[in-house]
Amino acid sequence: MTIKKLLFLLSLSGAVVLSLYALSSAGNKIGVRPNSLQSDSVKVWVFFHDKGNALAPLFKKAVVNDRAKQRRALRGSVSDYDTYDREVNPEYVAQIVPLVKRVAQTSRWLNAVSAWAVPSGLGRLAELEFVDSVKEVAVFVRKPEPTAEADTMRMLKPELPYPPDYGESFAQAHQIEIDELHNRNLTGTGITILMLDTGFKISHAAFARIRIDSTWDFIHNDVNVEDPNDSSEIGFGISQQSHGTATLSIIGGYDYGNMIGVAYDANFLLAKTEITNQEIKAEEDNWVAGIEWGERLGADVASSSLGYNDWYTWEDMDGRTATCTIAATMAARHGLVVVNAAGNEGRTSPHPTIIAPADGDSVIAVGAVTLAGEISGFSSNGPTFDGRIKPDVCALGVGDRIANQTGGYGNGGGTSFATPLVAGACALLLQAHPNWHYGDIYHAITSTATQAAVPDTVYGYGIIRAYHALHFGSDTTATFTISGNIGMAGATLSYVDGTLKTATSNADATYSLVVSYDWAGTVTPTKTGYTFMPDHLDFANVLADISGQDFVASSANISGVVAAPNPFTASVDFVFSLRAAGEAKYRIYDIAGEKIAEKSASFTLSGEVSSSTYRLSWDGQNSNGDQAAAGVYIVYFASPGIETTLKVFKKE
Repeated sequence: MTIKKLLFLLSLSGAVVLSLYALSSAGNKIGVRPNSLQSDSVKVWVFFHDKGNALAPLFKKAVVNDRAKQRRALRGSVSDYDTYDREVNPEYVAQIVPLVKRVAQTSRWLNAVSAWAVPSGLGRLAELEFVDSVKEVAVFVRKPEPTAEADTMRMLKPELPYPPDYGESFAQAHQIEIDELHNRNLTGTGITILMLDTGFKISHAAFARIRIDSTWDFIHNDVNVEDPNDSSEIGFGISQQSHGTATLSIIGGYDYGNMIGVAYDANFLLAKTEITNQEIKAEEDNWVAGIEWGERLGADVASSSLGYNDWYTWEDMDGRTATCTIAATMAARHGLVVVNAAGNEGRTSPHPTIIAPADGDSVIAVGAVTLAGEISGFSSNGPTFDGRIKPDVCALGVGDRIANQTGGYGNGGGTSFATPLVAGACALLLQAHPNWHYGDIYHAITSTATQAAVPDTVYGYGIIRAYHALHFGSDTTATFTISGNIGMAGATLSYVDGTLKTATSNADATYSLVVSYDWAGTVTPTKTGYTFMPDHLDFANVLADISGQDFVASSANISGVVAAPNPFTASVDFVFSLRAAGEAKYRIYDIAGEKIAEKSASFTLSGEVSSSTYRLSWDGQNSNGDQAAAGVYIVYFASPGIETTLKVFKKE
């Protein structure tokens, strides 16, 4: 699969921008639904032919900060940013003002303004020679988020002081390997994330340490995105802060023991773009204004749960028709990674239910799965009208741990909550690989997801695996030297399928193995897809090196704990080094978070500490003495100098 290209390219040159909605004749300039023409007022886009004089003074350009300029240079694909940075012609806007009730938003990228107008006055707008077209602003009414699953669907983090205690948010992080990235100090530092949502309760304990660079309320045009006394909250049981607080907590929250977000050390831009009263209503122009605002303030990643399914038809889901999709594509061309919910429309419709702007070719659309990895009943499906796979990837969207607007914590569901998980993962990947652009990010997360080999229009490429994506595209050769007495005749190092690779005697010797890796977890000499595993305990130090922190060869000794063989059929050894005499123990948890087995033993030092290894075995049985079912298990392991978690896979 080649790096994803932007299929929808806007061909613009010079300082004159043609409207994105050019129509063949003046008589077809107005695009408003019949029922809206019967109302007292209608919100419309007014698109202009051009931006006027190509020599417009520089003060008509939008202010773009240094971070945005750096990101554009690094990841953008626009040839002439001045064209888009120039403001909409103020003389055009001035002539519009007398013909409308109120101008709402202005879009540099679309060369348009949105405004409330009287339906009977739309003809006068369309007659202006510089007006290209008049089109109704799309409005999305968000359906209530799906009911959270029962508590038994959540996996609790084993009780240990380090790594940080995620509380009940561990499941959503662990499913997509975020904890593995956190263990490597990838927490979002230096990355700026734009959140487009309802209001945010930033006084919540989950946000005590959050870094917020800027805020803007595109509903009331002020900096207050909390609005604790917003009249829209009165009497309807829906809080303006509710949804935004939840999504922000998933990606940026940090409350030790309660919740740890995916990218808690990132910087955030908070855009309030959705209105809450009797329902959550998102007007498309506010979202467009929000993403333009975030781009010029230097956002690297945008996380959005916006969706227009009941406004646009499936035929419009072609990546180039919906106004919000066009704006999202422009954001991507400016170097912004846009992540959007696939939608909660289910899959019972006679046609696919993907929503805009998730239909965009340059938008990462996110579906929702359960903790067991099954697609949720509400998650929208693809393909797009032009046949592209959507959603692109999935993450947990059932029983997610979230912060709520009352100051506490709860659980919720929806592709809205799967989205910040994926957006946060993208932020961590950008922290690790600052030179990656959208195509690199997309290729890394889709090529290493759980269904990369067999993508479909329900799961897309599957559940993301962030640690796998971290190393995607790497190609490194390293030599690992194993010294000391092998200790058993005929010890072997073999492929996982049992094919003999190396045989040794029991003599004292030094052995070297040269391996390459293309992503974490697959280590091969020739990239044939085999993983090297040790058949015997004494070869565990080989596994420790080639499965260690970022595949850095440190020495022949184990610096932590390694499960071998892994996968296993009957039993698995936890092989570790011992810094001092003491107790080693493990606890085994199934994927639902239930402890099924535990064991401890005391160890004394033997031989040279620098070369000695020890083991503690699990016989694959649960506490009742029955063989555990095949599947993935989480292991909490502790010994003097070691305290960590790891995954093992039991085969049939």
